[in-house]
Amino acid sequence: MPPWLSKSITGTSIAVIAMAALQWGACRFYVLPSITQALINSVETGKEVNIQSTGCADSDSRTVTVAVGVLTTLISLSRSSQ
Repeated sequence: MPPWLSKSITGTSIAVIAMAALQWGACRFYVLPSITQALINSVETGKEVNIQSTGCADSDSRTVTVAVGVLTTLISLSRSSQ
């Protein structure tokens, strides 16, 4: 495998994992606390809040799935280059 190809695959993999981690962090530390506050307010006012529309319904398992997929791809590529 040419060096430029391995560097571009590695860079893309790092970018994909970083984006997945940033999405997880945004859901965990920004969106979900605001949803919790909205749920507390909805109980007081009697309005319903749709949690599924936020896109953070299952962010933990999605992040793990992305990481495992990227690592599987890197392992497969490293074995085929030997």
